[in-house]
Amino acid sequence: MEEHHRKLSRVVPRTDIRTLPPAGRTIDRLVELPMNREEVRTEASRCLNCDEICDICVTVCPNRANIAYRILPALPKIRKIIIRNGDHKIVLDESFAIEQKYQVLNIADLCNECGNCTTFCPTSGRPFADKPRVAVTGESYRSLETGYRIKGDSILYKENGENYVLKRSGHEYTFKTTDAEILLDKGFNVLEVNNRNSGDKEIYLRNAVKMRIIKDAMEERYPLLTE
Repeated sequence: MEEHHRKLSRVVPRTDIRTLPPAGRTIDRLVELPMNREEVRTEASRCLNCDEICDICVTVCPNRANIAYRILPALPKIRKIIIRNGDHKIVLDESFAIEQKYQVLNIADLCNECGNCTTFCPTSGRPFADKPRVAVTGESYRSLETGYRIKGDSILYKENGENYVLKRSGHEYTFKTTDAEILLDKGFNVLEVNNRNSGDKEIYLRNAVKMRIIKDAMEERYPLLTE
């Protein structure tokens, strides 16, 4: 990531295309000459590998509200809990692919939604709104419709009027929803389900996985903001 940012900080002009002089141009000759080996290497070195890491929104944010973090690409097995007539069963849910090593999140307390990241986004995105939003203070968290907040060993998340809590205790996690409290091991296998409300329901653990990813990222990049 550091080498990527060094490349972003330098303007390297493109390699000039060599052309035939006007006097030597005929109908059967190329006007623009192909690059030689050294020119090809020089031009290739200008590549910023945007398919692997694109964090322009990080570098153009005047408040440093967008931050990049590393995560290993993976295809974790996501489970859901189906509760029927007071009994539950655990089944596999749709896959949740983490395809890129470098990801970006937004610190809501630092962001004034100026839109600078939107202006420079090469994929026409709105990074300040599209990326996961993390609040540092309770006031900031309450102002968000969707977002995260870390409080000690717990991380809070709200979405579509629903509130979730994921708490780490040693090598285990407790995931709380409106309907249930679920005990998970470090591999997010379900150890115990406590139904909090009667009725049939399905509880998805996708949010718990996302909450763990965000919490780990914040603890690595901004440990002082997670205490």
